[in-house]
Amino acid sequence: MTSELNFEYVNEDSIDRLLKCRICSKPFIDPVITRDDDRFCRKCIIQKASINDSKHLDQQSSFIENLVPIEEKILLDMLDVLLVKCTKCQQINNRQIHLEEHISNKCPKRIVLCKASDLKCPWSGPYEERYNHMKQCTFQLLRPILTEALQCQKQLEQYRRSYNEQQHEIEQLKKQIQIYENRTEKLQKGYTILLELLSQQTRRCTTFEKDIQQIREQSNQENIQPIELKKEIEQLKEQYHQIINIPSNEFQTELHRLNQFEQTINDLSTKCQQLDEQYQYQNQQIIQLNKCQLEINQLQKEDQSQKEEIKDVQRKFSQYETQILLLARKKCLTSTTAALHDARVEELIESFPSDSEITLNGQQLNDRDMEFICKKGIIDKRCCKLQLEYNSISAKGATNLADGLYGNITLMELQLSNNRISDIGAHALAQVLSINNYTLDLLELHSNNITDEGAEYLAQMLKINKTITLLGLGSNRIGDRGVRLLTSAITCYNETLQWLHLSSNKLITDGCVNELIEMLKNNHSLYAVWLNDCRSTRDSTLPFIFYLLVLFFQNPMKCVQLSNTTNSTSNILKYIALGASDAVGVGTSQPSKDGWVPKFASLINAQETLNLGRSGSTLSDAIREQLPKVLDQKPNVITIWLVVNDFNQQIFNPSILLNYKSNLNQMLSQLRTKSDKNTRILVGNIPDLSQINIYKAFGIPQQYLSILVKQWNDVIDEIVKKYQCELVDLFAYWKELAVHPEYISFDGFHPSANGYTRLAEVFYQQYSKK
Repeated sequence: MTSELNFEYVNEDSIDRLLKCRICSKPFIDPVITRDDDRFCRKCIIQKASINDSKHLDQQSSFIENLVPIEEKILLDMLDVLLVKCTKCQQINNRQIHLEEHISNKCPKRIVLCKASDLKCPWSGPYEERYNHMKQCTFQLLRPILTEALQCQKQLEQYRRSYNEQQHEIEQLKKQIQIYENRTEKLQKGYTILLELLSQQTRRCTTFEKDIQQIREQSNQENIQPIELKKEIEQLKEQYHQIINIPSNEFQTELHRLNQFEQTINDLSTKCQQLDEQYQYQNQQIIQLNKCQLEINQLQKEDQSQKEEIKDVQRKFSQYETQILLLARKKCLTSTTAALHDARVEELIESFPSDSEITLNGQQLNDRDMEFICKKGIIDKRCCKLQLEYNSISAKGATNLADGLYGNITLMELQLSNNRISDIGAHALAQVLSINNYTLDLLELHSNNITDEGAEYLAQMLKINKTITLLGLGSNRIGDRGVRLLTSAITCYNETLQWLHLSSNKLITDGCVNELIEMLKNNHSLYAVWLNDCRSTRDSTLPFIFYLLVLFFQNPMKCVQLSNTTNSTSNILKYIALGASDAVGVGTSQPSKDGWVPKFASLINAQETLNLGRSGSTLSDAIREQLPKVLDQKPNVITIWLVVNDFNQQIFNPSILLNYKSNLNQMLSQLRTKSDKNTRILVGNIPDLSQINIYKAFGIPQQYLSILVKQWNDVIDEIVKKYQCELVDLFAYWKELAVHPEYISFDGFHPSANGYTRLAEVFYQQYSKK
């Protein structure tokens, strides 16, 4: 037992036997007394009892419970002052000091852990060697880094738990949506069956009505015939009285004629009886038709009720879908550094009193500041007006700001002009203002790169929102389609908007004049529309201006600013895209909407778009499959981005570059010679692939990758200039990826929806140069 405690007694033979256990023959350690007044070490007596009574567990348990600790102070003091020698360092102490202090704190030979054991350092050894170990312990030297890493790991675990909870919520909502979808599908099937039955009954009614009309016409004709016959009979009777004195021959002749008339009358009577029977039968059918008509009316009422129920289900479905999108956005945009904010921003906000206006224009604010501004400005300060113009707020910042507007009961004006929130930021703001807003009545989003897609989101918001009175969308990239969507929502659904700013949207042309007139004619809440500095011809705006004059005399409060217009033509713009999976839009959930080709087509206001992109296509594949279709169409604009798939083969086969050069010469030569001389041909080069995670994962040296990319881009630049095409330098712009990782989708290779938006903007910047 003493060996387990790392000591041995000094002069053990001289120790009084009354201080020793009869089992181990050593001085007592944790002495106890039995019911028989025998004294033992607790451990010794328990072990002995376990061996002797292994088959009688109940008796053994009772025996152990009856052991009483010895509390005689004299005996305990005598045991504590016994001298012992440490078996490791040979130092002599009394037993109490050895047990309580020496073994755990003072023995230089005791086994201890490294001070960096909390950082997973595996070392353990004698205390006297720990000092030398600490000098070279890697874990201790890296303590600041490892401590931060462990903290990050804890935060990551917290975010993972939060993610799992939100994922669970999303799954629950999806299940509810599936239930509503199934119910909607059943209702729609029932509605279809009712429509078929209604259509059949309607056809039967139409047939019966035609038959009844024919019978009535026949009946009228048959009723006329007996009257005529009666007249003939009267005439015959008169003739009969006249011919009584006629000779017999003539009499016989007349009698024969009379018999014939009587026979005719009998036949007509029989026919009238048959017509009466038919008339009775038709009356019964009419009664049945009336019953059918009642059933049809009942079915129509049930049909209307089911239509309303379907609309209610669809409305709930839309609300759940919106909640899912908002939860997904919160999950994707959860800040990884909640405490990171600029102390300067905090000082600025603290300088404003509560319940007042907060003005932070031109303060170089970024997306990371938005959560802090929401908490301190909107929630804590309860500001009524928030100005964030001329900053560096992107879609992510606008999304964070939108999340902060949940439950808002104080903010009435939000000014975000001259930032870069784009369509994604407009979408986030539109959603929160659609489902959770009771106070905000002014929203200014001038100069934010918002296109027709963003206008569509805001139009959907205006159909539901009942508080917004001013909406500012000037100096964006909204075209005729966006104006039509906005005017439709304002005309048919909105009754609160009073001011609409659309100035300096250069893509607004003649095509939306009629919709603007219709909006001003039918909407009674709108006071003013700004359309300064847009594109429209003078002839097309004359009806609009004439209507405004009439409208002004009827209601002087309504006004429209329409000035600084420039001439434009209404030629049809046809656009064709050649490409691979990027042209298809791989990497997004809605490629036909979120891909860069439809976004670029919207930016250039193309009336006809043909996307020939095919996933996995190389340049040689495109020459064989896509190029012939282009030559037949005679487009105005052609975009070509067909290089990355060929480049990926170059990494393993260096000779492919020569084939690519030959194929690019062939494609551009045919396009330039067989297309109109004014056709715009835009060719994209290879972006900075060193920023793409998948290339890093393959372990390709960055320097080697950069050399290959430069070789390929030099070849593309040379051939593009040769055929007088336009180079879209994606390599130069793609360095932005270092600060915008959200440009890459979940697969680590293809662009995301945000990345495709930026890609379309880069192509549009080149397109706008001419």
